[in-house]
Amino acid sequence: MGIARTGTIGGHGSGDIFLAFSTANAWEPGKQAPAHMGLCVLNDQQLDTVYRAARDAVEESIINSLLAAETSVSFRPEGLVVKAIDHKALKAVMERYRGG
Repeated sequence: MGIARTGTIGGHGSGDIFLAFSTANAWEPGKQAPAHMGLCVLNDQQLDTVYRAARDAVEESIINSLLAAETSVSFRPEGLVVKAIDHKALKAVMERYRGG
């Protein structure tokens, strides 16, 4: 979702499939798990906030990596130059877009 940013943010009832991992509700490593455990979960209606946070984090990490990238030369095909983003040119475009 963070890559697309062109439509729905995804969310409760959107039909999108999300997978999450958590370190909560864990037992101590090396010990046998109890026969039954209590589980704490978010109500489905609260998940939209989690989806938005994940989407925004992915988008931000992509933007950060693009802005931090340096001009580089490819190995295959050999010699292809991939130029880094010109920060001054990007700033000028963004200023024109937002109206100054």
